[in-house]
Amino acid sequence: MILNEYVHRLKKSSLFKDSFWSVAGNAAGHGLALIAGVVVARFLGKEIFGEYGMIKQTLVYIAGFSTFGLGFTTTKFIAEAKNKNNVNIRQIAAGSINITLFMSALLALLLFAFSKQIAVFLEAEHLSLSLQIFAVYVIFNAITIVQIGILAGFKAFKPIAINNAIAGVVTFVLSIVLTYFWGIEGALSALLFASLTKCVLNYIVVRKTLRSYPCSEQQTDGIVKQLLLFSLPITLHEGVYSIVTWLKILLLVKLSNYGEVGLYSAAMQWVFVILFLPGVLRNVALSYLSGTNEGSTQHKKIFNTMIAVNFVSTFIPCLIVFAFSGVISSFYGEDFVSLSAVLSISVFVSVFKAMQSVYAQSYISTNKVWTYFCLNAFYHVLMLILAYFLIRLDVTRGAYMLALAVLIASGIGLLMYHLVTKIMNRKV
Repeated sequence: MILNEYVHRLKKSSLFKDSFWSVAGNAAGHGLALIAGVVVARFLGKEIFGEYGMIKQTLVYIAGFSTFGLGFTTTKFIAEAKNKNNVNIRQIAAGSINITLFMSALLALLLFAFSKQIAVFLEAEHLSLSLQIFAVYVIFNAITIVQIGILAGFKAFKPIAINNAIAGVVTFVLSIVLTYFWGIEGALSALLFASLTKCVLNYIVVRKTLRSYPCSEQQTDGIVKQLLLFSLPITLHEGVYSIVTWLKILLLVKLSNYGEVGLYSAAMQWVFVILFLPGVLRNVALSYLSGTNEGSTQHKKIFNTMIAVNFVSTFIPCLIVFAFSGVISSFYGEDFVSLSAVLSISVFVSVFKAMQSVYAQSYISTNKVWTYFCLNAFYHVLMLILAYFLIRLDVTRGAYMLALAVLIASGIGLLMYHLVTKIMNRKV
């Protein structure tokens, strides 16, 4: 009887419904992407897969930075404007897209122009052509991030889930086929086509959603200024995150080799999969937290619920992957025989990151964006310092030492979030 009442309440909960759609659609997309990643690793081998991982991460981080943090900011602004029947919703969406399009196009052009110099710096001059060809991926990926932020503000999580599932199918099919025939260029082409597919699908949904909202007489320039001012600390965070995360991989290249990059990239595939639930619920949490008052019972309830969900949804999969790390490593082939040890350490990073994500969304929703930036800047710099010294201790096990550094820093980062939040709550 009690169980039936609980299930009935869950079915009536809009938070549960939106979370369900986010999970359902993204589970398919991430699952297929993981399988495709294993196949790509087997086709390419450890060294070339390391090069593929380096290019992919470079493009992803440039795209993330070019959004200026507007994925989060747009979700918050639209969620708040929607609750207040604000007529500036179209301007918020248009402003965020225009900023992202301009910045991503500029950074893509710079990447294209200096691709040779970047490739030489990465000690892989033969990859310069790949960087040029796939620089356009930066634009599609950046626009997609902001589109998802816009749709999350409207709580349109079902369309987001459907689009992500379709993009996952595209990634799965094209990654296997194109990598088999054209190697690393084929694998990168699959990423490009999947990103383009998701961008187009999201564009259709965003355009359809905005039709029901009137155009405001307020100038878009005023909205753009508000978006940029709020996004400044988030932008700085994105910059620090992108640079530090990229430098971690660069440390492996400089101090060890691309084989170790391949091992670390393979382990991170599983971290990203374990983090898929907290990742897709991130916009759900921000949207709902932004729609409640700081310190209210509802705000605290949503925060505590998301903490519990994120912990359970990452800790259990971590234990499973840890237990079967040897079996998982065998899927990648003989070239990845050392993956098991790296994987056993890396997966538990996802638990700390999942918990940190809820604190981050709470800070953003309550306008504590500078606190968010300062905590993350300290945490990421600490991670980079630890990575440098630990990798130098044993360069032959560079991937393992990097994973250990990230795990230690992530634990310290979560502790910092918790302590600072308790201090701020006492002051209130």
